[in-house]
Amino acid sequence: MEENRKSTFTVKAMVHSLKALDDVRIISHTDNNNVIAEYHGIKCTAVFNPFAGLYYVDDVYGIIEDDIISREAVPESEKPEITMTANKPVKKRQVYTMSELNLCMMKMFNSFNADFFGGELPKVIITFEGGFKKGAFGWICTQKTWKQGNEEKYAINISSDYLDRDVYSIMATLLHEMCHLYALEKGIQDTSRSGIYHNKKFKQIAENHGLNVSEADTIGWSITTLTEETKAYVDRICPIKSFRLMQKKPSEKSGTSPKAKQSRRKYICPKCGTQITATKEVSVICGACFEVGEEPVYMELET
Repeated sequence: MEENRKSTFTVKAMVHSLKALDDVRIISHTDNNNVIAEYHGIKCTAVFNPFAGLYYVDDVYGIIEDDIISREAVPESEKPEITMTANKPVKKRQVYTMSELNLCMMKMFNSFNADFFGGELPKVIITFEGGFKKGAFGWICTQKTWKQGNEEKYAINISSDYLDRDVYSIMATLLHEMCHLYALEKGIQDTSRSGIYHNKKFKQIAENHGLNVSEADTIGWSITTLTEETKAYVDRICPIKSFRLMQKKPSEKSGTSPKAKQSRRKYICPKCGTQITATKEVSVICGACFEVGEEPVYMELET
């Protein structure tokens, strides 16, 4: 389903505003992450999930046409904030679910790629996992860990442990990881010490792509924030007003005593997330990430 489709056709698709299936006209299908659909006279972005065999049409955040047909009236307090760009309005809404977050982050990846990187970066999978790297807002796998047929893709992860930050901070994390992707594509060694220390090559890349960079003692030029120009860009383009994501609470059992310290220890690869257990402290190189001639990646003890 990754082929470029030129003819229009009508299918049953999952419509964001309905949270249900309805007839939708597909106008263009460049690839699975770049689809334009029309629903009730409104052009909007869509994606195709080959595993479910369904198009997902975003008629809430992904509207791409000026002449929006009015819908059922909503209370004034529930109407979204609208920021005008050069040609069309960008709806800003609070994000409540991971599916909404994924759609918005893919939109911002595509926008950053087009406007900050000249469209040079390959398409990626964006994931939201936590627990693998304590204190890390995000990371990118240096190997293409996702595959469909003959196509392989890198994955950028935005840590779900730190999704309670503001929009600028989340966008800075995405742009930070996109700079690492740029370095991967260009063959630039921008980090060392198993990807922890960010060198001056990363600093230069980040500063050339919309980020302020400052140095920390143990991780190098790793602290990044959006420049004022990039903040203004996010204000115009980003459909996210704020994050109000619900996450599962840690289980609480009254009247139970603390668990005894286990003799087993868990080690996690900081790049690919591979996990092992050991009965004592050990120094382990991740075999999945090992490459001849490259600096070995040491697995880290989970604390």
